[in-house]
Amino acid sequence: MYHAVDLVEEDPHALCVPPERFEAQMAWLSRRRWRGVSMRELLAKDARSDKHRLLGLTFDDGYASFRSHALPILEHMGFTASVYISSAHIGGTNAWDAKPRLDLMGREDLVDLHSKGMEVGSHAVHHHALTSLAVDARALELSESLATLSSILGSEVQGLSYPYGDVDWELARQAEAAGYTYAVAYKRGDRADPWLLPRRYIGREDIGLRLAAKLALSR
Repeated sequence: MYHAVDLVEEDPHALCVPPERFEAQMAWLSRRRWRGVSMRELLAKDARSDKHRLLGLTFDDGYASFRSHALPILEHMGFTASVYISSAHIGGTNAWDAKPRLDLMGREDLVDLHSKGMEVGSHAVHHHALTSLAVDARALELSESLATLSSILGSEVQGLSYPYGDVDWELARQAEAAGYTYAVAYKRGDRADPWLLPRRYIGREDIGLRLAAKLALSR
């Protein structure tokens, strides 16, 4: 689980991995015969036939730096990834954070990513912690984002990332009912439930033994 691939002066929420460190992380994976892929590809039935070990790469929020910094590195490595978008904030900034305030990708960026084999998924509409909302409000956050993004891409969106990784069993069932094929959480997940898939945070300090340990704990 990543957020932004960028270099900023103030990063109190540890959102950003500098481009040089991200490139080193991807090269480290490639040397060990890991291939980074989108969650859509990871969950596909034929993914097990790949000669590499597959690892799902996910990026929450849809920062503009993904296209400028992360995408060239991923394409060079032959990797793909999933990027999850809060549909009300397309082309805006991460207004839910005080610092760092970062630009988000616009509609044309999302269409371009989709055309290049990256997966564009939903991060709900407004980047709210969904379990704090009423049941009907949760349903609207899920369905409206799915419809908006599918319309932009001209293709059905499959994946959801819960904002803040915030999810419970009832919300997972709403994601299933809304039409998502899968959904990713954070630490609080269940590998056996496609709408509660756990992830592990990767930050700027994760390389070498730290990255190896996190991979081992995720398998």
